Order: sequence, then structure tokens, then C-alpha cells
Amino acid sequence: MELSDYLSASKRRWWILVLIPLVAVVAVAGLQLQKPPTFTATATVAAPALVGGASSNQYSGSAGPKTFVANFQAVLTSPVIVQKVSSDFKIPRSKISSGLTSSEDGLSSVMQVTYTGSKKSIVGPVAADAARQSILFLFQTQVQVAKLPVTQAQQQLTSINNQLTAFAQASGTPVPDRDYQVLATEIASLEETQAQASANNNAIEANNLAPEIAAKKTQLTQLAGVLSTYLNLKDQQAQDEADLNSANQTYQQAQSQFDAANPNQVVTLGATKKVSFLAATAPAAGVAVGSALAFAIAIVFLLEAVRRRRRPEDIDAPVEVPIEVRVVAVEAEAVPEYRVSEPAFVPEAPSDPGNPVASPDPRATQPVTAGATNGGPTNGNGHSNGSGNGSGSGNGTGADDPAHAAPNGAPFSANEPELGSVAPAGDAGR
Repeated sequence: MELSDYLSASKRRWWILVLIPLVAVVAVAGLQLQKPPTFTATATVAAPALVGGASSNQYSGSAGPKTFVANFQAVLTSPVIVQKVSSDFKIPRSKISSGLTSSEDGLSSVMQVTYTGSKKSIVGPVAADAARQSILFLFQTQVQVAKLPVTQAQQQLTSINNQLTAFAQASGTPVPDRDYQVLATEIASLEETQAQASANNNAIEANNLAPEIAAKKTQLTQLAGVLSTYLNLKDQQAQDEADLNSANQTYQQAQSQFDAANPNQVVTLGATKKVSFLAATAPAAGVAVGSALAFAIAIVFLLEAVRRRRRPEDIDAPVEVPIEVRVVAVEAEAVPEYRVSEPAFVPEAPSDPGNPVASPDPRATQPVTAGATNGGPTNGNGHSNGSGNGSGSGNGTGADDPAHAAPNGAPFSANEPELGSVAPAGDAGR
């Protein structure tokens, strides 16, 4: 079947395409009338300080408002928020998730949370609670995320401090770097004294200083190994302290944003309103009309297919139009042949020089053939008019075709009348 066939079928069964959607709308309206009235309330979340601003903010930059709106809408209907609100008001989670909607106010970061339900007393509190839980979830999670590095840095710093304490107890010196510096200074002083005694040729004093200098150098060598470990621990301690300071700074910023997202300051609740019958019915009616129209189209196509399957010869077979051919025999009408009778003989008058007599016109003695006469043109019907030389006149009719002309002197047939003749000049007056 062509598309045009289906369109034609739709035109023939247009009442199906109208009746089924109409029944669907009536059914939806009837069901809506049986339901209890519904109410709606809107909570507005306005937190401009949380969006944009410094680069350290959670939603900064040109894409900050769009990111905030997308995250807020996703969080509002997330299982965490739905479960929290459901627990607070003892309402099934299905009703919470189906009744909650959110939208942004124009192109700003101001969000509007709307809840629709059948209980007027809790519609507003549910909308406000859902808005509060969502804004807290967005920024509280950032505080939790920022707090984790602080905890880890603090743990590492505590571990290094414990290692330093244990190292000081094991080495016997809490500050090996200071002891190393003091010992190195003492060794340098003893060496200087020994050199001065040798210069003064005081060999005894110089020799007495040698064992002490050697013992201190041995002690300095041992202290150098301890000092290397101590310095590594001190470097790790400094790095952990820097990490802790950085984590604390990030945490403080997140905490500041969380404080700015205080629901008591950024969430406002509007008045509770009753949902009109038209507004409550329109969404379901639109879905019902679309489904019913698709169902009606399917029924029309099915009926058309069944009709064509039952009577294929009436639909698919080509239409034969009988054509009557009549053969009309046309008999050619015989064209009669006519000739003009020869004129009577006219005796020649005696020649008289004093009274000349005009000789008869030799053309009068010529027979007139069909289609032409002496002295007359041929008319448009193939007939010709001719006149003799005498006072008498006659009409001659003949065909233009020479083949049908009568020969000179040939008599007419029995069925052909003489239509005209040329009389002698002497008989013209009779």
C-alpha cells in the first residue's frame, strides 16, 4: 500500500482518529475528578555568594552558575535527599520523588524547588526541607572533602614527631645538630692550640692534645650519622607541616562557603496554593491524547489492511473500461455524369456580299464536359453553369474530374436525366 492509500483510509475513517483521543481525554478528566485536590508550594534558594567570585570558590568562573544549577537539580531528586525528606515527614519515597521539581529563575543561579501533594499542611514544609537538604548536601560534601587532607596531613605530622622523639631517646641527644656544631667547634679549638704549641717547640703540650682531638673526632664521626637521620626526619616534619597548613587553608575556605550556605539564610518558602483542575489534568491529558492517537492510527491501518485482504479484486485489480468500436460503412455516392446534347443543325445562310450573315459560333457545337461549360466558370461544388450562343439558356452540372466527363456525342445513361441543353439559335424565341 502506498502512503496515499493510508491517507485516504484516514480520511474515510476520520471519526476513529477523533473519537478515541476524545474518549481518552474524557477518561483522564474523569479520573482527575475522582482524585482529591492537590496543593503546591515553592521554596526559593538564593545564594549568590556561593556562585562565582574568587577562584577558590566551589562554583567560580563563567561556567559556575550553570554547574551549580545542574548539580542542584541532580542532588534534589537523588536517593540521599529523597530518603532524608521521606524520613522527616513519614511520606513514601515514590511520592516525594514524583512531587519534587526544580527550575532556575531565568539565567541566574537562583533555584526554585516546588512540591505538589494532596496534604496542604505538609506541602510547604516538604519543599523547604528538600531545598535545605540539597543546599547543605552540595556544600557539606565539599567541607568533608576538604577535611580529609587535613586529617591525613595531621596524621603524617604526628607520625614524624613520634619518630623524632624516639630518635632523640635512642641517640641520647634531642638536638644532634646543635651537639654536632659544638663538638666541631671544640675540635677546631684543640687543633688550633696544638698547632700553636708545635710552633713554640712545645712538643709535650702538643702531644698531650693529640689523644683528645682524636677522641672528639671519633665522636664527631658517630654524631654525623645520627645527624643525617635527624635532618631527614626534620625535613619530613617541615613538609608535613606545610601540607597541613595548605589543607587547613582549603578546609577553612570550604567551611566558609558552607557557613554562607546556611539554609536559614538562603532558603525562603512561598505560600501554598491549590492546583487548578486544568493544570492538574493537562499533563496527563497530553500523554493520553498522544497514546490514543497512535492507537487510533494503528486501528485505521489495520482495518484498511483487512478490507484489502478480503476484497483484493475490488481494490488492487486495474479498472477495465469497455470500449465499443463501431464500424460505419460509408458508401461512396456515385456522382452522375452529365453531358449537353448537341445543338441542332443550323443551315448556313447563303453568302451575300451585301448582307453578310454571321456564322454560328463554333463553340456552340462543342459538347460540354462535366465540370466545365462554354462561357461559365466552375462553381465551388464541382458544378458548372454554361450558356449557349442562342437566346435559350441551360444549366450543366458535371464533376471536375475529367474521368467522369461524358465523351463528345455519348448519350446519357437511362438513369441520368438531362439537366440542360443548348438549343439552336433559330429556336431560341419559341
